Amino acid sequence: MSVEFGFYPYAALTIDPRTHQARPLTPYEIIGTDTDGRPFRVSGASNPDGYFLESLPVDGKGTIRLYGAPGFAETTYPKMFTDQHGVTDTLFLEPSGGSDDLHLEQRGNDFVDVQGNRIVFPGVDGFADLFLMSEGRMGELDGLTGLSQQLGFKVRRIWCMGDKNENQVFSLYPQNVSRYFDVVRNLVVYHNDRNTIPLLTGFVNAQVVMPNASNRQAFWKDLNQALLGSGKYLMSGGNEAFKNGFDPDVDISDPGNGVIWSRGSNKEDVFHINAPATELHATRISLPRELIDTTASPPYMRSQGAKMCWMTEGNPCKDTPEYTPQLAWQYGRGYSVDWALAVFHDRQSQRGQLMHDDTAKCAAEWVRGMTL
Repeated sequence: MSVEFGFYPYAALTIDPRTHQARPLTPYEIIGTDTDGRPFRVSGASNPDGYFLESLPVDGKGTIRLYGAPGFAETTYPKMFTDQHGVTDTLFLEPSGGSDDLHLEQRGNDFVDVQGNRIVFPGVDGFADLFLMSEGRMGELDGLTGLSQQLGFKVRRIWCMGDKNENQVFSLYPQNVSRYFDVVRNLVVYHNDRNTIPLLTGFVNAQVVMPNASNRQAFWKDLNQALLGSGKYLMSGGNEAFKNGFDPDVDISDPGNGVIWSRGSNKEDVFHINAPATELHATRISLPRELIDTTASPPYMRSQGAKMCWMTEGNPCKDTPEYTPQLAWQYGRGYSVDWALAVFHDRQSQRGQLMHDDTAKCAAEWVRGMTL
């Protein structure tokens, strides 16, 4: 893999003419623009071995192509640096677009593959993915995504904000994260490179994180603008609007540019239309009632104006002994009938932890049930 950047040496930079290997001196700073015209800066106190130049800068300016830097050939998530003051910065990578078989297309009420055949996406909680990337905790993120790949999930549902006092897990305030939108872009790249589609859930705990309506509306527009060209992703206005402090019909606007999006979920049977997709948060009345709704809800939702239907948070797995692998298979089979996407919900993934073995068994059966 290669990445092109504008190159503007800010401090001394030495280049071995035999190997074309760049060796920054300490301290160093590289300032420039990436392939999308966005500015970037990399600074550090140690020498990041492995940068090889295809061509040397001309008059202090030019283009470099990075090849062998550690990790760059194997993955596309950001390369982290720590400068001499202990400040962490990130070198952002060019979007890869994912593997050739990562196809995202809506036709009417369904997703379809490259041949136009209907497909359904099994999804799983990835609430903490963006938080972990923003913190540079890539080992934890690798473990979570590796397990979801192993289980066969194609979508990860990710929170774009949160407050720990509200959700008991983590705080993620976009306004407090350095280069927040770049981190979100790179999360899309990261997941696409693993043949996974991120479902980005805009507003979570917004009553605390972003209580001002005009700020929410601006954030939604800025987020969608920043994501253009980053890869393949789905957009959701937010989670359970009634308790997460946003208005799906006011704060959420059409992202345009062919993005597949929904206004977000609300309480149980409440949903919001006038978008390419309509979300439903599965009922908590009982497990049997959710099983009924797996096939009964989409026809009713469409009678009220919905198009593509997403179920974005099922009943939590293993909260009760009745939630067995067999029941998980039944849920998956029911959701495969008339939904485009259905998200498996469990307490470990919700908290950014690896699933327990009994949960993973249910997850595997959920995916098997959704397989057409």
